[in-house]
Amino acid sequence: MSYDEKAAERVRKALCGRRGVSEKKMFGGIAFMLNGAMCCGILKDDLIVRAGAALNGKALAQAHVRPHHFPPGEMPRSRYGKTNSFQY
Repeated sequence: MSYDEKAAERVRKALCGRRGVSEKKMFGGIAFMLNGAMCCGILKDDLIVRAGAALNGKALAQAHVRPHHFPPGEMPRSRYGKTNSFQY
């Protein structure tokens, strides 16, 4: 399995009913798009979330969050967290 299916289902539930949401398999995982732009995704057992500038520092201050590195470097305001650590 290339991504945590249970975590993907939790994200689907959290985004249920929102307009403009779609899914796209990419990079060996699944991305959840909002109006065509990635808002979050699951890769292996990591949740990837795009945090806005206002929440970026707060997100990184949490013990289970780390920067999202994807070649060629860090993705700005994009963060990894273990799928078993998020709540909605």
